[in-house]
Amino acid sequence: MLKDARLKKTVAVELFTHGYRVTGTFVLTSRLFAEEIYNPTTAYVVLEDAYLTPITDPATIGRYYKSLVVQKDELDFALTVATKDGLRRDQRYKRSAYKYTVSLTMPFFEITGEIYSMLKKFDPRSYLGTEAGAFISLFNATARSMFDVNVTYQGGVILVNHKHIGSIGERHD
Repeated sequence: MLKDARLKKTVAVELFTHGYRVTGTFVLTSRLFAEEIYNPTTAYVVLEDAYLTPITDPATIGRYYKSLVVQKDELDFALTVATKDGLRRDQRYKRSAYKYTVSLTMPFFEITGEIYSMLKKFDPRSYLGTEAGAFISLFNATARSMFDVNVTYQGGVILVNHKHIGSIGERHD
């Protein structure tokens, strides 16, 4: 049994929900982490060795959990450090033709990152209505807390819950 535990492949992830950051490890099975997030047949994500941190005080660890379940409907966004950990299998080989830098708002955060789209000219309404699934993949992304602009979280990919987006627009920096 100990041998099997050491052979487990895991990915470090951060999930943000209800004003908390949940940091833990996702055990890779037949699905990659991003595939589990996008999977419409599961309602939750299970993390091991997880701990809670309030987003208003990121230095304070609230509680430690051996195993923790987060409901995907209640998830604001998920962050992976490495880009490869936030990609579905189909995204690993080909992304859409056009890349745009966007900012979006959601509870407690403004998130900036790059999205890939089939649209030659980015139109947020068309993107949300036709291309976006339950979650949107933002690459080279940064989430900035609205409580303290000095608190930021960066990752290779941030997977944003489509239902929790307040506004989205293309940036012209």
